[in-house]
Amino acid sequence: MKLVHSSRSSSLFGILTIGLLFLDLCATAAERSWTDVTGRKIQAEYIASDATSVTLSIAGKHHQLPLTRLSAADQAWIVEQKSSPAPAVATAFPAMTQRQIFEFFFNDRAASKPRMSVMAGKEFLRVSDPSKLPAGDFYVHGIFEAAKSPQPFPWALLQQMPKLMDLSVKSSTPITAADLAHLSVLTQPYSLMIDCDFTLDTAAVAALPRQLTHKYLVISTNLVAEKDLPSFAKHFPKLEMLFAKRADSEAPALLTDQALAAALPAWSDLKDLALEGTRFTAATAKAIQSSRKLEKLTLTSSEGITLADLTALADHRSLKTLKLQKIPQITDKDVQTLQAALKDCKVDHEP
Repeated sequence: MKLVHSSRSSSLFGILTIGLLFLDLCATAAERSWTDVTGRKIQAEYIASDATSVTLSIAGKHHQLPLTRLSAADQAWIVEQKSSPAPAVATAFPAMTQRQIFEFFFNDRAASKPRMSVMAGKEFLRVSDPSKLPAGDFYVHGIFEAAKSPQPFPWALLQQMPKLMDLSVKSSTPITAADLAHLSVLTQPYSLMIDCDFTLDTAAVAALPRQLTHKYLVISTNLVAEKDLPSFAKHFPKLEMLFAKRADSEAPALLTDQALAAALPAWSDLKDLALEGTRFTAATAKAIQSSRKLEKLTLTSSEGITLADLTALADHRSLKTLKLQKIPQITDKDVQTLQAALKDCKVDHEP
C-alpha cells in the first residue's frame, strides 16, 4: 500500500491537512476513486451528502467537503446514490420503563461508553452500572456519551424521557431534522452537547423547536454552517453558556467570526462564552460588546486574534474573566498591556 501525504491547496484535497493519508492502492470494497476539479485522485468511502457538501471517509476519518470541488462525474454519482431507495430505519421504540431505557443505553449503546444519572424522588444519583440502580421508582436525568458510536443516536427514545435534563450526543452519523424535532418533548432541559462529524443542513436547523430553554450548550464548530448560525441561535433564547469546540483539528471551523457576530445578539442572557479554533477579529469583539451580561470569555487556539481586538473589550463592563489558551502570538508583554486596559477583568494566559 502506498501512502501519500496531502498538502494545502485550493483543490478538494487541499482542504484536508497534511496529516491525512491518501490511498492509491488496495482500496476496500466500500471505497471508490474520487477526482477533484484539478484531476487529483484519492480512494475514499462515500458516507453522506446534502445539497452543497459530501462526507467522505479517508483513512478511517470522516471529512466534509464542498460538492463543487468534485468532478462532474463524481457529482453525478452522488445524485444517483441520493435517488436510490434508502434502507428503512426504525423511528419509534416500544414502550419502556425508565429502568429498561437505562439498560438499553448501557447494553445497546455500549460503544458510546455512556455515563448516566437518575433522579429517585429528590435524590440525584450517578450510576455506572444497571445493577446499581435504586430499587424504587426513578427517571433518567442525564445521558453523557463519552465516545462516538457507529450506531445512530436513538433520538425517538426522548419521547419516553420528557424529564431528561442533560443530554450529550457523540455522533458519527448525520443528524436529521426529524431527529432534532424530538427535543421538543423535554419539559425541563438544561444542557445539550452535540459532537458530530457532520454539519446540520438548513432543514435540520429549521426543525429545531422554537423555544428550547437549554441554558448550557456545547457544539462542535463544524455543526452549524455560517449561514444557518443566526437561525440556530434563535432556537436557544435562554442560553447562558456556549462552548464551541473543534471536534477534529483537521476539519474546517464553520463557526466563523462573521457568523458569531450575527448570532450573539440573539443570546442576550449569555454569561459564559468559550471558543476553540474559531477566528477572532474586530467584528467578533464588537459583537461581544453587545453581550452585556457576558462575564467570562475563553479563547483557545483562536486564529487572527490581535492585541488591538482584545483591548477593544475594555469597554465591556460585565466581563470579569478573559482566558487565553494556546495563542502564541499573544506574548506575556501583551497580557500586561491587556490587563492594564481591562482593569475590572482578570486576564489568564496559558501559552
